[in-house]
Amino acid sequence: MVKLLIIADDLTGAIEAGVQLSKQKVSSKVILNTDTEMSSILNDNKINAVIINTKSRHLVPAKAANKVNRVIKQAKKSNIKYFYKKTDSTLRGNLGAELEAFIRGTNQLILPFIPAHPNLKRVTRKGNQYIGETLLHQTAFAKDPLEPVKSSFIPDILKQQTDIEICIADGKEILNSSKSDAENEKIIVFDCESETDYKKIGDKILQYGWQKAIAGTAGFVKILPQILQLESSEITYKNLKGPILLINGSLNNTSLQQVINANKNGITTFSLSKYLHSDTAETIAYYKHIIRKIKREFETGNDVIINTSDLNHQVRKHNYNKRHFHSISIQIGLIVSNILNEIPFKTLCVFGGDTLTGILNKIECNSIEPKSEIISGVALALIDSRIGKIHLISKPGGYGKKDVILQIVNHKKSNI
Repeated sequence: MVKLLIIADDLTGAIEAGVQLSKQKVSSKVILNTDTEMSSILNDNKINAVIINTKSRHLVPAKAANKVNRVIKQAKKSNIKYFYKKTDSTLRGNLGAELEAFIRGTNQLILPFIPAHPNLKRVTRKGNQYIGETLLHQTAFAKDPLEPVKSSFIPDILKQQTDIEICIADGKEILNSSKSDAENEKIIVFDCESETDYKKIGDKILQYGWQKAIAGTAGFVKILPQILQLESSEITYKNLKGPILLINGSLNNTSLQQVINANKNGITTFSLSKYLHSDTAETIAYYKHIIRKIKREFETGNDVIINTSDLNHQVRKHNYNKRHFHSISIQIGLIVSNILNEIPFKTLCVFGGDTLTGILNKIECNSIEPKSEIISGVALALIDSRIGKIHLISKPGGYGKKDVILQIVNHKKSNI
């Protein structure tokens, strides 16, 4: 029976959260369409947790909050006991608006919020978010083409979209909190720099009885089975087979550098940058050319990367707005869908949540079952679609070291 509902604002984050549960032997399923799938899956006795992608990261705050509200209302009809709001570890998205909707929808006055993901070197110190030793707003995420981060102090980021009181818990005490107004809503931001801190925060949540509604990154999800006493079961999956088709739709420079590094190390890479905005005869001819090339590479067992930007101009500034990028994601989904129709394979790897959503919509994906974590931040799942069951490897755009693609390929080879 489903006891836990996790709400994520993008698909790669939703899958990553599910993988953290799988690592603790807790079964879960990611819902792609809340309107048609939610009721039946929430009442599935074989699943302990359900993860919902509200696809709200790039919406205006009011619409994002409304999506969170709708999901919680529907979940309450199925008597879900626990709720978790999964947030991005680089603080992108509608954090304040969605956490406000979450705290009010779940009717828990105090919301513990754990923004850190220590395994990915995203840590919280005195309410500030760091990547390694660098403040978040001083990293590449300050130049994100869709969600540029302008501050590292988490209360300031939240206050852009909510008036709820924000407190900071530094590990020893909860700061800026007035005990006299215990009836007021509060979001408590927990400092965290390690897995040990996770466990201490979990103990604190249990001590104060705040476990009904919690917010934080996918990293903290691994603590939830212990806090919420979720039942465990055996999680099985087959090893990866055949060549990998990797699609990089992320505009984040981290993913682009990973593709460039893989290309320099001999992995065949095709660019779609010239052909994402048209359906001319030249474009169609180019797609057919790519399909022939991929078929030849696959016949010899080689992996292939399809990149959506130009490798030769990786440092140029993108001027995409959110609506423009959404249309590009749909176009990428259509292109990849056509490729998949003609080339049978067993493993698809996608960088970027919006790109992944576009692809899965086009191949009519019915379900996603998170299975494992290849390396930190890189999730492995099984998807069921009109092209059959295939392995899906997914990664948020800003995750991973420069050699992450090579690590993925080596993981496959080591498990054959």
